[in-house]
Amino acid sequence: MSAEFLSLSRSYSILFARLLDKSKFALISHSRKEFLIRNQFGKLTVQLFFNLSKQFSAINLIECGANDASVSRRFINEVPGRSAIAIEASPFVYDNFKNANICKSLSYVQIGLSNKKSVIEFNIPKVTDESTSIFGSFQKLPQYYSEYSTVPVKVEKLDAVMKASMKINAPTVMWVDVEGEAFKVLQGATNTLLNKNTIMIYIEVQESTHYKSEKRAIEIVDFLEGFGFVPVARDFPLADLYNLLLVKRSVLTEAVPSLNQYWASLNLIRTPRIELRKPSQTLSNLKRIILRIIPEIFWPILHRLFALFGSKSSQKAMK
Repeated sequence: MSAEFLSLSRSYSILFARLLDKSKFALISHSRKEFLIRNQFGKLTVQLFFNLSKQFSAINLIECGANDASVSRRFINEVPGRSAIAIEASPFVYDNFKNANICKSLSYVQIGLSNKKSVIEFNIPKVTDESTSIFGSFQKLPQYYSEYSTVPVKVEKLDAVMKASMKINAPTVMWVDVEGEAFKVLQGATNTLLNKNTIMIYIEVQESTHYKSEKRAIEIVDFLEGFGFVPVARDFPLADLYNLLLVKRSVLTEAVPSLNQYWASLNLIRTPRIELRKPSQTLSNLKRIILRIIPEIFWPILHRLFALFGSKSSQKAMK
């Protein structure tokens, strides 16, 4: 097991709990506070990826599961002279964005990635028109979607795609968001991972069997440690599904300044005390806090006041 990974997971759990506790008197719901804190973790972790890319003088980006290739375009636009390959499995997503990604320094490719060359059914949930849907994966999620449309997609090893498309002869970073196929993608990328110029990976991982044939986070970390990668940061979009940032040990010392800045920024995360997006929810939260701190003898007065502002629960309590 990766001691670094276990230590990192524990540190984030403690930090997340502490940040949530600091906002307990905010006039927003507990679930909303959680969402806002998780969202900030995500934004700061993505920013760390781009900050480290600059610090490592990264020239190339490999984006696996590119969707609209927005990560590749941001990478290219931030520093002149960079290049990227953005690989997307869905032929529908590719068709929707191929014209937007016509760029000399960006190669936008439609192919699936796995641990061997094959043809696999790509599944698109029937929640939107398949021609415009951004959803889809090689695995089905029956706990979320019951109906799918399918299309056969060619899959290839990432090493083969890279051999045909981009030479890794300068600092290179990877972004992997492939909906339950990360471990297979890594298995098909051993030459890419062994290359001394491949120095950082941002990758979606899971703790549970969210995708049934996917490996868990600790197994992916153990696999990548065999290529010299160390986990340094993660985010919290879901409890069992999140993104992990790993860098090669050979550049870990260079990463320290950005990592220190990143951890300091996490400690500054706060949720707002009040949000006006749902006035009725804000009113309800305010009432709950006041009821908790004033004697019960004053509750009838409080309910009359909140009933005037339209609180249905206070109107019911007065009957």
